Amino acid sequence: MAKDTKYLSQIRGTWHFNFTVPTRLKKWFKQKRIRYSLNTSDYKQARFIRDKYLMPVVTAQNLVELMENFSQFIDIAEIDLDKKINGLSFFLDRMTEKQELSLFQLGEAFLKQYKKGGFSDASVRKISSAVNSICGILGKNISAENITKKDIIRFRDILLHLPVGWQKKLLKGDAYDLTPAKDDEKSMHPNTVKKQIEVAYRIFAWGINDCKLERKDNPVHDVKIIRAGRMTHKRPPEGNEVEQLCNLPMPRSKHFDQHAWDMLPIFARYTACRIGEIALLTVKDVVVKDDVLCLKITAHGDEKRLKNQSSERLTPVSKKLKPFLDKILTKHSNGPLFPHCGHWYDNKGQIRKPAHYFLKAYSKAAKKIADDLSIHCWRVYANTQMANAGVDILDREAVLGHKSDRVQRVYTAENMERLQKAVNTIF
Repeated sequence: MAKDTKYLSQIRGTWHFNFTVPTRLKKWFKQKRIRYSLNTSDYKQARFIRDKYLMPVVTAQNLVELMENFSQFIDIAEIDLDKKINGLSFFLDRMTEKQELSLFQLGEAFLKQYKKGGFSDASVRKISSAVNSICGILGKNISAENITKKDIIRFRDILLHLPVGWQKKLLKGDAYDLTPAKDDEKSMHPNTVKKQIEVAYRIFAWGINDCKLERKDNPVHDVKIIRAGRMTHKRPPEGNEVEQLCNLPMPRSKHFDQHAWDMLPIFARYTACRIGEIALLTVKDVVVKDDVLCLKITAHGDEKRLKNQSSERLTPVSKKLKPFLDKILTKHSNGPLFPHCGHWYDNKGQIRKPAHYFLKAYSKAAKKIADDLSIHCWRVYANTQMANAGVDILDREAVLGHKSDRVQRVYTAENMERLQKAVNTIF
């Protein structure tokens, strides 16, 4: 929902009352515009001050009403002042010896304010996880005033080398095991570390703007994530693995049926679509464009969603997939192509995660063939097959819904024969 910023403007993080004096009131005001700092960076507090104290004044239609509103404003202010005076005295006494916020206290204060913004539970969990990471590595009792850029760089470098799930490894008390990831363990992804650095920046920026901190510099400013090492390629299924993955025995499950278990891997193999995109396909998504039968991958429709904007596309139906699609269309004249494919629903009956239970069951079954195989390996398989056949990278990006060449490199397995053909074209 958009913020109601009528008569409000934010300048350098602080909300201001910003009001152009209307013609009917100009003869009683010297200025044409009234701009006054509300001394808060909190939107809800700024809106409260505007609605309670300022709006009754500026909406006056004549001098009599203006004076009446001013009088009412003073009465309200007196009542509020009486209520707050004891609290103000206590606050001033407490501030005689100002206590510095610890890193944990600053993080908790930010999280408390963040929860008031009406953000989703997932967003709140991400903020909470970042706060725990920062405190777990730098120390929860260290003063937030004394954190330096050098400390943030140390936090970044330690986090980059920790194994995934390191927060679950508690030692005595609240101390974490900060042992770097072993050779057989996955280390933290740079994108995850980047997001936690961004949260740290927001926390310090909020603390400075809201006067929780006396410092004026943000220690996280200009701390970058430097990617190191070569990019690893995802492995496509090979040889007998291909047919094995298409004929896995179906486990017992009340969440999905045999139709979904048999068809979803085949659609993934011949379309290179993400499983969530396939699971949400409907009969209306089977369209013809320029005499080519296509599957419309779109976010428009009931409970549809996409990973990113470039994911919206038309995927042509291959000759090998068409018989399977025709068979489905003879059974379903409308609605989803896969009505029982293991969606995870929320309390309101809305799809929270498409094909969630199918994904878990299929990946578990695929691991029995090879540890690095899952339903997602079909995207790598399809992309690599097209690359080996000489399909242009732009066309492969269009089919897979990728937005950069860098992602394409990850999804294209190394093939020395293909590379040799490339160098053989040099004259």
